[in-house]
Amino acid sequence: MKKYLVTGGNGFIGSNLVRELVAQKKEVHVLVEPKANLWRINDLLDSIKIYEIDLVDFSQIDFFISQLKPNIIFHLAAYGVHPDFTDQKKAFEVNFNGTVNLLNACKVVGFDCFVNTGTSSEYGKKTGPMKEDDILRPLVDYSVSKSAATQYCYKEAVSNNLPI
Repeated sequence: MKKYLVTGGNGFIGSNLVRELVAQKKEVHVLVEPKANLWRINDLLDSIKIYEIDLVDFSQIDFFISQLKPNIIFHLAAYGVHPDFTDQKKAFEVNFNGTVNLLNACKVVGFDCFVNTGTSSEYGKKTGPMKEDDILRPLVDYSVSKSAATQYCYKEAVSNNLPI
């Protein structure tokens, strides 16, 4: 059975994804930050495995991934989505460095698919519909850090022929 890893699986989008994967009878592993509030997925705790790990700590991530060996990774963990999250250093550590750490650990064990979630704010203010090939014009630290992670994942996908 394939192992599904969802980072940020306790967030709004992540919890809905976890709920759907459980409904599809998938083997679901959820990575959350230490002391995370799990209220959105409390009813699923018997159907999933939760891991409290800091994405910024490469040695923790590397060890965890080497043991789990996930096949499908949905990377939704992020810092700075809410306007009151203004710590610039943390935004770059979690959103960029955390993504680099997770992807580098996953590259060692191999994977079938790595889905890195971006944000519409990577494209700045728009008056019409956004397209993924629009020019990135991030306006806040959160969207700059997410843009950097998107670009890193793109580089890894193309340079190393990875399913990202």
